[in-house]
Amino acid sequence: MRQQKGYIKKSHGSWIGVWYEDALQADGTIKRIQKSRKLASNEGQYYSRGKTAPRNVKALMDELLAPINDGKIDVMSTMTVTSYAEGDWLPVCAKELRPATVNGYKKTWEWWLKPHIGEMALRDVQAVTVTDLLANLKAEGIGHCTLKHVKGVGSAIFSRALAYSVLTVNPFVLAKLPKRQGKRPTNPAVSYADVWTILRVLEAEQQQHSGAQAKALLQARAAIALTYFGGLVASETRGTMWEDYTGSTLQIRQSVWRGHIGPTKVEAREAPIPVGEPLRSILAELKIADGNPTMGFILRGHKGQPLNLDNLRSRVIRPVLKRAGIAWRDAFRSNRRGAGTDLTAVAGDNGMAAKGLLRHSQLSTTNAHYIKSVPAETSSAMSALEQRFADYGARMEQDGTVNKPN
Repeated sequence: MRQQKGYIKKSHGSWIGVWYEDALQADGTIKRIQKSRKLASNEGQYYSRGKTAPRNVKALMDELLAPINDGKIDVMSTMTVTSYAEGDWLPVCAKELRPATVNGYKKTWEWWLKPHIGEMALRDVQAVTVTDLLANLKAEGIGHCTLKHVKGVGSAIFSRALAYSVLTVNPFVLAKLPKRQGKRPTNPAVSYADVWTILRVLEAEQQQHSGAQAKALLQARAAIALTYFGGLVASETRGTMWEDYTGSTLQIRQSVWRGHIGPTKVEAREAPIPVGEPLRSILAELKIADGNPTMGFILRGHKGQPLNLDNLRSRVIRPVLKRAGIAWRDAFRSNRRGAGTDLTAVAGDNGMAAKGLLRHSQLSTTNAHYIKSVPAETSSAMSALEQRFADYGARMEQDGTVNKPN
């Protein structure tokens, strides 16, 4: 592109810079178009009575045109954010990332980013643009966690453009995230006492039924036990296989999200988990009810496919617990959080036992590799938690707090 100075005009109390640049069209061709942008308001240090712009306004124009005249602007940067995000970034995400992750990215893009910056050219999105966007979303009542996701997804889009030299800066990295107001919300977590009560209520209900309904209640108990005593997320629970269960450990090899079967979120999640009571007894009961299979999904539908836990939760678990007056806070996720909290309490450590159960890849920078076997800290703490769980159940039975199933 040839050197140009552009020109400056006064309009409605502002100084407007006008110039020409090459722009990528929807059909892939390059066309020279006229562009304009507000440089400054006609006030303060930029004030002038006449139509001729002051020298300091011309300096702003020169600064704006410098990257263009120096050849540092890639023509790709003139495409809209929507064209780049949906034509380049999202397709790459679909190939490289887990379906659940792509789904979250796509929703954040379509709900919060596309309506506000989708029609802007990539190069026109600046840090102030993003800062204002986040501030406006906060003013609309959008929570701090969602704002962090918006900033993160936007940064991912522009990071790819930066990596391929389409842009020279990532405005989302430079943007300022609004400060959180009030206290950080506490994520719900169940305790071993909650889990004991939930399992007892489901067991009592199960023994009042037969056939498919009894089987569904048994699967509900297994799902609760796997997510608490196994520390599994719902997608990992759906992906557990009988061939990976030894009777004392359960290897996690995959996860199931909606209809997609794929690897776990990170490699560390493939570590085995210890299986003790009452999870061992529940799995033994479920295996007998399933005809003693040696292969296939532990939680399976009638066609042998991974069980839909959302359906199990709404159709079986919540109605039973609601009739018993039990509020299940945050479905299966709260079981995993509760397991980590309780295991740390009984271990009295800095979280190493919980790290082994939850299969986090890092506790500190000195322990960054995934765990290939069940750590001794985890096994010891799980034994202590099993004993605490059993002692609590014995006290409740003695007190008659929860009636035994008929």
